[in-house]
Amino acid sequence: MNFRNKPFQIFVIIVVSLLLSSWGWQGHQKISSSVSSSFTGEMEQFNTWVDFLTEHASDADYRKSDDPEEGPKHYIDIDNYPEFIASGRIPHTLDSCIDDHGSSFVDNNGYLPWATLASYEDLVKYLKLGDWGNAKIAAADLGHYVADGHMPLHITRNYDGQHTGNNGIHSRYESHMIGEYIDEINYTGSPVEDIDDIRTYIFDYLYHNYQYVDSVILADDYAKAIAGSTSGSVYLSSLWEKTDDVTIELFRTGSQALANLIYNAWSEAGKPAIGDSEPFEYGPELTVNADTPSQEGTVDVISTEVGMIYLVPENTASDLSVIRELSIDSTAALAYFVVHFPVSGLENGVYWLYARDYEGLLSEPVAFTVTGVGVENMEVENILVYPNPFTEFVRISFSLKKKDDISVRVMDTQGRTVTVLMNAEMNAGEHHLIWDSDAATPDVYFIVIEIRGPDSYREGLVVRQVVKGESKK
Repeated sequence: MNFRNKPFQIFVIIVVSLLLSSWGWQGHQKISSSVSSSFTGEMEQFNTWVDFLTEHASDADYRKSDDPEEGPKHYIDIDNYPEFIASGRIPHTLDSCIDDHGSSFVDNNGYLPWATLASYEDLVKYLKLGDWGNAKIAAADLGHYVADGHMPLHITRNYDGQHTGNNGIHSRYESHMIGEYIDEINYTGSPVEDIDDIRTYIFDYLYHNYQYVDSVILADDYAKAIAGSTSGSVYLSSLWEKTDDVTIELFRTGSQALANLIYNAWSEAGKPAIGDSEPFEYGPELTVNADTPSQEGTVDVISTEVGMIYLVPENTASDLSVIRELSIDSTAALAYFVVHFPVSGLENGVYWLYARDYEGLLSEPVAFTVTGVGVENMEVENILVYPNPFTEFVRISFSLKKKDDISVRVMDTQGRTVTVLMNAEMNAGEHHLIWDSDAATPDVYFIVIEIRGPDSYREGLVVRQVVKGESKK
């Protein structure tokens, strides 16, 4: 995201964003703490989360001072979108909005609905993994973004009344008034409900809550007229007089929406029994490109650490022994090298990829979907590397589907080339190479088979890990 890339603007926006924190800390805590009134009997175990959700309801606001990309997640100036003015709706996918309006426009107008959806998806993922610590963190962030979506001044370009002569209304309404009347905001929720489409649900409550922008602005005009100023008890009581019903309803529907989303995330994760644990520690970061891979019949995978990559069924637990047992395929990975993971033999469906570093730490799983069975395999196939482990030499055999420029080299764990075994044009068919490793110390190495296209463009990369042990001589 490009968050208004000027240092002065970033400084001003961070300061203002801390002042314009939707609902203030009291409001956020109220919405999160009231979520349990919508929990049904089967969700009783989530009552143990309520104190955590309340305590961490404003964590997302506190991140703004350290992370300039956090600020735009808290709002969407939806009335800057011409299609919203024309029809009351905008495209629901981030890619569609960027395609229609450009990334700068979308960046300047905020990411609130997509940040909400991302937190929901994180919650589903961590619930599936049994990572209860990170699941609670995701739920707390979800609660914050849901509350932002139920604060009308977080979904309009007139967020501080600057376009209607109501400058400063944002903090007067959400912080000063709420702080004064928080004890009068009382409500109960309805039982949680199934949601047909999470994305649509999020956008629908934004569309609905936008109607209250004018209510807040008109109430400010009324309170200023009564009090003769924009401060003091008379002003705040007059503002509350005109907005109490609307405000309580926004709080109630905010808590209800959070409860519904937590329930649906839990349901999507298979309704696991909720445990209690510290957040998992994750290792490498994993990037997967399944939509536009550089080679047909593969997904492009990049790990930030040297180690292994595992292809597993969806919902495989974040446990190395389980991952190894259920692994459909695996390959060695060099740090920041693109690995072309073949998927042509897979049935249509959702799969997960994990990366593991040499300390045994796992990445978070990254999901991708296979939708086209029968695409061609990689150009390199039938790869055998043996013996493994070895002490003196390694045999490498593979087959090429067609004549290609091939590079076969040995690399160490630091990504340095130890030796080049082949760098030439090779005919289609079976090929055999030997690495005589007399000069290499016992360690982990990688056999890297690379296909080079025109102008040295890499068309394919295959990596296999080998381990050299101590010689018995």
